[in-house]
Amino acid sequence: SIKLLLCGTKKGFIIAYSLENNNFNIIGKLFNHNDEITSISINDNLNMFGTTSKDGCIMLYTLPKFKLVRTIKISLNNNDKEKESIFGNNIYLSSIPIPCVTVYISSLKLFKTYSINGVQLFENNETGNSTQFKCSKIIHDLNFQEFLIYGTNDGFIKIRKFPDMSLINTIDFLEGKPIETFALSQDQRFCYTYDGGDNIIVAFDEKTTINEDLRQSIKKDIHNTY
Repeated sequence: SIKLLLCGTKKGFIIAYSLENNNFNIIGKLFNHNDEITSISINDNLNMFGTTSKDGCIMLYTLPKFKLVRTIKISLNNNDKEKESIFGNNIYLSSIPIPCVTVYISSLKLFKTYSINGVQLFENNETGNSTQFKCSKIIHDLNFQEFLIYGTNDGFIKIRKFPDMSLINTIDFLEGKPIETFALSQDQRFCYTYDGGDNIIVAFDEKTTINEDLRQSIKKDIHNTY
């Protein structure tokens, strides 16, 4: 199977690379957006990927042929001209329980979910002081349900359910510090994030939060080596 890398540019181009024999080869260029690309999401189950741009549009493409199948203009339910320039900062393609595309608009703290055909299905607001998130993952459970897990700029890990983006859980990880990155264990029981300022890894399960000081870990490793 071909390993695929999709890159978005500030000019609105999408460039597709394949990785073969440790070399990146350009296999496609797309010029449908006319402003900076803000987010890209790939869904293997749908054989599709989606893009958002500062031009306020969502583009849906097929894989592996990169055929444009849908353009969705992000719009509001009112005619406020001051908000005509809204755009999606993050995009997610979900396949279960229904195929859909969700965008997060940070300027409005709003999730909007559309069907693959471009019909708006749901709107849901972000909670509290969270306005932006840099890291996110889509997971699914054994009941054919997908969830979005993401870290916020004010120190929370949040879990939402597709397609209505209802809030399932909020975890106070870093007490107001931005979540820059996190990881899930293979069995999805534990979540880990890193506090660079205090040099601490924070691990969370359903019952407790565990703090592990990296400096203590290094000392233990050195001690055990000798």
